[in-house]
Amino acid sequence: YGVDVNPLAVELAKVSLWLETLEPGRPLALLDAQIKVGNSLIGATPTLLLGGVPDEAFAALEGDDKKIVTMLKKQNKLERSGQDDLFGETGSVPNARVAGELVRVLGARSMSLADIHARRQRLADLDADPAMHHQRLVADAWCAAFVWPKRPGGPATVTEGSFRALERGESVPADTQATVHALAAEYGFFHWHLEFPHVLGPSEQSTDVVWSGGFDAVLGNPPWEHIELKEQEFFAVRDPQIAAASGAKRKRLIEGLDGANPKLAAEFAAEKRHIDGTRHFLSAS
Repeated sequence: YGVDVNPLAVELAKVSLWLETLEPGRPLALLDAQIKVGNSLIGATPTLLLGGVPDEAFAALEGDDKKIVTMLKKQNKLERSGQDDLFGETGSVPNARVAGELVRVLGARSMSLADIHARRQRLADLDADPAMHHQRLVADAWCAAFVWPKRPGGPATVTEGSFRALERGESVPADTQATVHALAAEYGFFHWHLEFPHVLGPSEQSTDVVWSGGFDAVLGNPPWEHIELKEQEFFAVRDPQIAAASGAKRKRLIEGLDGANPKLAAEFAAEKRHIDGTRHFLSAS
């Protein structure tokens, strides 16, 4: 099993495994269900979902309106203090049926290319399962609350109330759902219990939503010290002149991008916000 935020790294991992496990006359193994694209550090768990959206999710990131952030934090706190959970069951748990199907798909031995195609289609069907689709949307919404663009006139933010409504299957504004999908794609939200439900599932010995199962060993290379946007690396391929400039001069050139190169200025601002959002999620989630 493997997860990487870089799609190219995922494809290279598959190629490496194929080279190691190649059998003459046999099709290459189907690895789509085991080697996946995503940010392994940014995701939800059953326990976090059960707890709802924390007030700490709302912080002013790059480009956010601080007054709106303060208002959202107060709104979320008020919603959390209400009795919303009396009107429906809360908490998103892995789908045991999908997990069982996934075990059968992975356990089947592929003898021909037709077997590979059939298994890939079964995986696509499982991925499109309505229950799994809903659980993934709920988990994505929880993560999205931490990095939501909080500006005047923007889409309605996911707070405790809308999160619980979404969890119950109720409709939310179209632009809110679209923003959840966009943020999930940008940050690569990865929910281990939904991506590998046959490995990590609900415990049969407990009525609580807790982990059961897991991996025998985990190897990782996460950002171990701190996360920051390195200006020289960012501009190295986008504007070598800025990348080569000294610290103070580089700052002046970056500040002048709004007039000199608005597109690059917007890209730089978006990347700063992305880094800011990642750092906030890792520290406050």
